[in-house]
Amino acid sequence: MGTSAELGTESVSESADQARPVTESDAQAMLENFKRLWNEMDPRIVEEIVAPDATAFWSGRGEFKGSEYPEQMRVTMESIPDAEMEVTGHGIQLPYLFISWILRGTYADAELEIRGIDRFRLRGQVADDVWAIFDTGPIRESARTGASDSS
Repeated sequence: MGTSAELGTESVSESADQARPVTESDAQAMLENFKRLWNEMDPRIVEEIVAPDATAFWSGRGEFKGSEYPEQMRVTMESIPDAEMEVTGHGIQLPYLFISWILRGTYADAELEIRGIDRFRLRGQVADDVWAIFDTGPIRESARTGASDSS
């Protein structure tokens, strides 16, 4: 007799998350967690949003692992402590969730406004692939302006 893998009888707990199709409610839960992340400014919430084995990409940062995401978010939130995130729209085309946004705050002692879009590929209620695309020009401009104001 063959092994359980050969017979296709792997345990339900091993494959349930991967085998379960992503639903509209998973995408809605992700959207609400994204909003909660920015409303509460708590980078630990990322652990509820991004799988540790995920692949992530941010403009200006490049690619990094999901396990590094909470630290990346902590650094971002500390750099823009008065950040206010406005979700301007979203779209769902399973397994993907797209969120467009405007981030406003102060960076390097200068006003900042960044517009962007995040694309999450969902695996249940967490993302296993995240792309955060935004114009990095306002960040560079704020850093330059803040540096020249303090001299």
